[in-house]
Amino acid sequence: MTTRPSVGCSGPPEPPRLAELVTRIRNGDHDAFEELFRTHFKPLYTFVQRQVQSRETAEDLVQNVFLRLWEHRRTLALRGSIRAYLYGAARLEVIDHYRRTGVRLREVGSRTPEDAIPGMGQPTPPADNLIHTTELQEAIRAAAERLPERCRLIVTMRWEHQLSYNEIAHALGISPKTVENQMNIAFKSFRTALQRFRP
Repeated sequence: MTTRPSVGCSGPPEPPRLAELVTRIRNGDHDAFEELFRTHFKPLYTFVQRQVQSRETAEDLVQNVFLRLWEHRRTLALRGSIRAYLYGAARLEVIDHYRRTGVRLREVGSRTPEDAIPGMGQPTPPADNLIHTTELQEAIRAAAERLPERCRLIVTMRWEHQLSYNEIAHALGISPKTVENQMNIAFKSFRTALQRFRP
């Protein structure tokens, strides 16, 4: 079994509302736990489902994250973000899942076209922009798929889940500087790939 994410890692202070929830959860408050669950289950599920490509497995793994959190609530001593802890725990559940099943960890980012590009699902753009928009989306998707796995994961956590650099670092057990470096790699890759779309 993979070691769960460290809870002693320093990071940005928790927003007052989340800090209050964490305190209440430590004290066994079921309502606080349910509020945290309702707030974070869906984004964590999306994060995990894109890695395991199975809705049922994603639900099970995210439920495990919250189950472990509740079971160990009295010893939970966060100095950073509860979001970073939850994403780190979810990532380790994914790794554990692949180790148990003997399957190589799939690359993050293998998604359906509808999920891959921010803004998909929005109203259809004007007809004269449709071809250009489609080509741009395909270029972004292709550039994302060419990124190394860890870089792609960091981009996903940053752009799609709005985690801060410190939260990503805490979740993945790396330094904020490494997160910054990986984001710079991604930016350079996207700039090169999208050069032809510049006016």
